[in-house]
Amino acid sequence: MGNSPEDREKFDVVIGGAGVMTTAPEWSIWTEISQKFDLVFIQLPDDLLDELAQEGGQERGTIPPGLYRGVVRPIPTVVRTGTVIYCRDDAPDDFAYIVAQAMDEQQQLLQWSHLNFSYNIHTVWNAYEVPLHPGAARYYKEKGYMK
Repeated sequence: MGNSPEDREKFDVVIGGAGVMTTAPEWSIWTEISQKFDLVFIQLPDDLLDELAQEGGQERGTIPPGLYRGVVRPIPTVVRTGTVIYCRDDAPDDFAYIVAQAMDEQQQLLQWSHLNFSYNIHTVWNAYEVPLHPGAARYYKEKGYMK
């Protein structure tokens, strides 16, 4: 399936990857097609989900009923949690440190946005394949979140 409006009407099967159940613009197609079409969400076999979780740095999770039209029961899947704040790799270390500190110290503000974000001190430093800025790493190490 392509990304043009016309292409979004022509599909037989849609397969999503990590990040599909997010509000990131590149995944908005899920909201769009689930509103326009009667989709059937299938459950992958448990052994395949275990393999995907292990190989992809993800964990087992569940798509909750009602997340999209067509999800009528909890569907076991693989999930990846977290939101990444991006900056240039040449951003000053002090800047990245201050951003990490501000996010940590103002966690209560995350719940009062149009999306409910969470903050987990045990995993905040894990951006998966996105490199962690040295300034942010310094903050997380000082706080004891990262070893």
